[in-house]
Amino acid sequence: MLRFGHGKESIGRLRFLLTKLQGLTKTDTIQEEKMKTYVRDEQTGSVFELKPEERSDTALAIISILYLLLMLAFFFWQLFDVWIKKYSLAH
Repeated sequence: MLRFGHGKESIGRLRFLLTKLQGLTKTDTIQEEKMKTYVRDEQTGSVFELKPEERSDTALAIISILYLLLMLAFFFWQLFDVWIKKYSLAH
């Protein structure tokens, strides 16, 4: 027995299966649906479509990591600056 969650993804998947079972297959629709990957949440039973990350997502993630590492280095520098009582930014 197939179980589907709530939402557009589960309706699309169910429509795809019904079309496939009825033999009313449209080549482009089936090819699109085959390329999509669906997963089911074990707690709620909802079905979700997995979408690959885009280049912009990856670029922004790298920029965010670099920014966080630079801020971490800056605050450590400030901490050591206070410990040695040099106070570089205050002068």
